[in-house]
Amino acid sequence: MSLSRKSPYPPSRAFVVKFRDDGHPAGGSWRGRVENMASGRQCEFDTADQLLHGLATLTPRSDEAPRVDHVPQPTSQGNEHE
Repeated sequence: MSLSRKSPYPPSRAFVVKFRDDGHPAGGSWRGRVENMASGRQCEFDTADQLLHGLATLTPRSDEAPRVDHVPQPTSQGNEHE
């Protein structure tokens, strides 16, 4: 018997889902953006079906390395001038 050290949850399949202020999933309004954390690829969605499609599109197959089509640009996080 050998123990597998490979995680069933690879980092290439980690996502962040952000919901817009004007989106309320409990009320049926699914507006936001989903981003693959390994590749930085992202897509916006307006419905639950679009969210699921985005996840399917952004999820790499288990036998391929994540693609980097979009590199997120740094954003200003501080209030240096206030």
